Amino acid sequence: MYRICLALFALSISIPTSSFADVVCVQAQLTRLGLEPGPVDGLLGAKTKLAAAAFAQKSEMDVPPLSKVNSTLWCNELTAYLTAHGAWTLNRIDLKTPPRHTLSEAQTKDLWKAYKSARQCFNHPVFGKRPNFAVKIPTNKAAQFGMWQSPFTDIRGNSACNGQRPDFNFPPKPIPVVKLDEAYGNRHVQVDVATQWFQRASTFVRLSRDPVATRLLKNSLLEWAKANSLGRGIRVNWGNRPVDYQMMTAISALVSATAEVAPSLTPKERSLIGPWLGKLVSQAAQSHWKDRQDNKAYLRTYIGLLWALMTGDRKAVDEAVEVYKLAVHDMRPDGSFPIDSQRSGMGLHYGSFSTASLVMAAAALQQATGEDLFSYQVDGRSGHDAVNFIVQGIKFPAETNKIYAIGCKEGGDRFGSPGDPSLHFIKDNLDSYLLVYAQMYPDREVSEWILANKRRGLHTAIMFDNVGGAPACQYAQTSDPNFKTEPVVVEIRGPIVLPKPKYKVDAREDLAHSKGTSPRVNSLFYASIRERGRTRSMSFNIRGSYLANSQDMALLEFVINMDNAREPKGLEKCGRGIRIDRYNSKQFGIVVPLRQENGTWEMPGNDCLGAKLPKKEASTVRFLAANFRDLAIGMVQSGSVGAIKNDGLKEWINNVAHGKVKIAIN
Repeated sequence: MYRICLALFALSISIPTSSFADVVCVQAQLTRLGLEPGPVDGLLGAKTKLAAAAFAQKSEMDVPPLSKVNSTLWCNELTAYLTAHGAWTLNRIDLKTPPRHTLSEAQTKDLWKAYKSARQCFNHPVFGKRPNFAVKIPTNKAAQFGMWQSPFTDIRGNSACNGQRPDFNFPPKPIPVVKLDEAYGNRHVQVDVATQWFQRASTFVRLSRDPVATRLLKNSLLEWAKANSLGRGIRVNWGNRPVDYQMMTAISALVSATAEVAPSLTPKERSLIGPWLGKLVSQAAQSHWKDRQDNKAYLRTYIGLLWALMTGDRKAVDEAVEVYKLAVHDMRPDGSFPIDSQRSGMGLHYGSFSTASLVMAAAALQQATGEDLFSYQVDGRSGHDAVNFIVQGIKFPAETNKIYAIGCKEGGDRFGSPGDPSLHFIKDNLDSYLLVYAQMYPDREVSEWILANKRRGLHTAIMFDNVGGAPACQYAQTSDPNFKTEPVVVEIRGPIVLPKPKYKVDAREDLAHSKGTSPRVNSLFYASIRERGRTRSMSFNIRGSYLANSQDMALLEFVINMDNAREPKGLEKCGRGIRIDRYNSKQFGIVVPLRQENGTWEMPGNDCLGAKLPKKEASTVRFLAANFRDLAIGMVQSGSVGAIKNDGLKEWINNVAHGKVKIAIN
């Protein structure tokens, strides 16, 4: 009898009661108001009662002291207050008080001028010595925060969202375990493919509000949550084992995608997605690299801020603001970032990443609270100066980059030099986060320049990996109520019948120089080939001219990319128009033209070419000549072919996979 009573007692306390749910509601609403009631656990403790009393005092509302008996009343009153006044009226964001962990004036100036004495970008006395500050995200309570809210604008039909929609019939498969290639610049192809799909899917949902697309995006997120995708293998193996940069961009895309469907999620769906995605966000937000002034430190802060605004974690929002303030304290008066700007040929590139995260944080906070992060100043400098410096770099890249850039073997030399920087950062900046800035501050002189120099006539979404999608779409200010798009239709397809490839190839398009229906084709691809238990990678461009009528190329070239290598001599002796295209002082490509004979694209016999190229590049030429169809089959089977931005190239690779177009060695 005793055991039966004990079992019944245990059962009774394990079943959530109405008062439990109401206390959870009260705690969640007090958390949104920034009053720190403790964990959202349904237990009415001292912290929750003190937070409730603080609310009653600050709001001047006539409510009785909180108890289990009146918790329903409190839940209703708090919900009504938040609906009427918003979450930011009681405790406004503090944009005046200096943050913790600021350096002294002397220490700050030492940081600014460290590039003068350092032999390499990371070798100076103050690097890695400053206190780190990160956003703390609860890993197991987010699902209880009531309704989630999107931190983005509620805009439909803006041309900045008009990108190439993904193939909703082939969402990315979950990736529970990631096998990182930690070599600088190398990527995990499957994660990149999934990231692109979530970016494009969420952008299309914002554009169209298509109910089928929304459902399919939500279903994909639920499948990833069930499989605990990215649950293992996303940390690097050095230092404090932070989350890998590429994995952070994937998490950013997942948070942005979740934000798009957040209002439609049921409590059960939030309880599934919340703990999974909250844990990923927490790992990213707590990651620490070698120094707090690092573009990844600002990226992790933006990810944490988005999650906090969506789930109502006011404390995390305040911590993100503190990191932003520290960025302004550490920034030079001209708007450059002291660590990122040293990184050789990638100085402007990484500085642009830092600025993007800060601009997007300001946009998110302004949208949610009306507060202006860029109003925070330190001795006259603010986030505006960071934007000014990036625009100066767009106008005068070499002159701007070499002001602070020094040698950087560990992160920068591979893609350029101080006086000959990588210009990849310039592409799409004006039409992504800088356009968001110009819309936020239209009266500033630099905004007028941005709007005057953005690509005219561009009516497409520009993705920016660091912010999980298309910034100008996420924070669009105007909508077109008459906008229409073709509805998403789920096709009932039979299995794709493709031959079994000799090699397992994961490939993705990294950069498209021509998009949409343009007949000109020029796209950069990364691929990894798995054979005999080993994985090798390659980088190449496909260039040419596509004929829609014949569904084939009129001209076709493969370009084998090389970094930090000597130019091979005597290539012209191999004939067939083989030549070198130099991109900058560090990078060039070996152009290998193909010619068409009897319906087959033929690559030149590689005896001459193979003898003059380094081993890795010669192997790439041989693989593309003999096994390009394996690569095409891999892209079709993984769905990454759907992410190709040029319609003609996408169709051509599909045709290669199905044997309609052939490539062979001559």
